[in-house]
Amino acid sequence: MVILSLGYNELSGTIPVELGKLTNICLFYLNDNQLIGSIPDELGNLSSVKYFALSGSQLEGEIPLSLGNMSLLKYLYLNDNQFTGRVPHWIGDLNLTRLYLENNPLNCYVLNVLKCCNKSSDNMGPGDCNNDGVVSPKYLT
Repeated sequence: MVILSLGYNELSGTIPVELGKLTNICLFYLNDNQLIGSIPDELGNLSSVKYFALSGSQLEGEIPLSLGNMSLLKYLYLNDNQFTGRVPHWIGDLNLTRLYLENNPLNCYVLNVLKCCNKSSDNMGPGDCNNDGVVSPKYLT
């Protein structure tokens, strides 16, 4: 098992696109740093990853569609950033055990949240959403 564990290191700047070349990584921890910018599309190449944590930084923009290529993904932590736009449709297609998107100014439709929650555990927290047919997932679990 290959682990990239760089959480809680006060790293700053943008996420290097070269990390997308580390395709054998199973656990990806880059959480609770001071990262800025968007998630590089290249991280969608991490096809072996089961745990992906980018929470607790200052990342922004939309959640890339390329992350939907992580077919083995079980745990997705993108909470406590500045992600905008809609929750991607692929979120509901993954067989996630945990999903955390809270504390981002995301828009999500009830269908995406329900589809994801129905496939996942009781502890899943898709996050608080706003606008456009929003439901707070804390009322769904």
